[in-house]
Amino acid sequence: MSQLIENVNTDGVISTQPFIDTLSMSTSVQNLLLDTVTITETPKIVITGAAGTIGSELAEILQGHGQLVLIDNDENGIFELKERLGDVGNKYMVIDIARERALEDVLNGAQAVYHCAAMKHVDICEANAWQAILTNVYGTRNMILEAIRAHVGRFVLVSTDKAVNPIGVMGATKLLAEKLMHFKDSPTKLITVRFGNIWASRGSLYMRIKHQIETDNPITITDPKMKRYFVSVQTATEFILEASEKGKNGETWIPKMKLETLKVIVEHIMDSLTENHQYPIKEIGRRPGEKMVEELMTSDEKVRCIESEKFYVIPPLDF
Repeated sequence: MSQLIENVNTDGVISTQPFIDTLSMSTSVQNLLLDTVTITETPKIVITGAAGTIGSELAEILQGHGQLVLIDNDENGIFELKERLGDVGNKYMVIDIARERALEDVLNGAQAVYHCAAMKHVDICEANAWQAILTNVYGTRNMILEAIRAHVGRFVLVSTDKAVNPIGVMGATKLLAEKLMHFKDSPTKLITVRFGNIWASRGSLYMRIKHQIETDNPITITDPKMKRYFVSVQTATEFILEASEKGKNGETWIPKMKLETLKVIVEHIMDSLTENHQYPIKEIGRRPGEKMVEELMTSDEKVRCIESEKFYVIPPLDF
């Protein structure tokens, strides 16, 4: 099993239509909303990190299928999301989830919570370790406890492959967040989804290179031999909904993703953005907290995982 996992989806190339769209979703939003603790005519769905790439995409998909409570600590991001989605049926809230009392009564009556809020940039987390702990660990703790108190039907944590054998603050905090999802006999179904890098998301390599080309600056790359997994925004959000519908308490769901070197990734990004194949590239070296090769799961998880055609499920350890 170990050898099989290490060689997941190593064929194919990156294209302007993200090469990582490997899932064929059969899950409908209606199916998602059927399997809940309490069915109401207007289901209440909570999304944290709603102004981010994944959170806002989820909000668009779920728009019109219930009352959306959209939470973020970025006021301008919430304002822009409100302008994009409109007022009808939605509630927009600027909340710091690390503040426990800030969540009082917010989740009451909710059928589902999608916890996308996190500090995600490796270098920023290294330089702001305490804030990363507050947001990624305490914030997740607060959300889980409030979801259980409010008898929420399902709670999905969006995690990262950097939580696997972490060497930096960001990965370590996300690992702790994943560990918090293991509540035995939780009345709320707690499910983790673990992704690689989100293609063309805010602050991603794609967006940084795009900005560097548009501003006529050299393209910066840490180490061309680094290897990363990638998944598109659409695939990620569809996978979140599928895991939410079909997952069991304590499980971790991981889509099969392509592992590629930064050198190849940058070449294909450049192909999609510019015809100048001699554009200057500057190597800046690996930054603190960054691994050369990311991993989908630990050696223990590889032994326990259940493989399907397009994803893996890691069952919880016996409590």
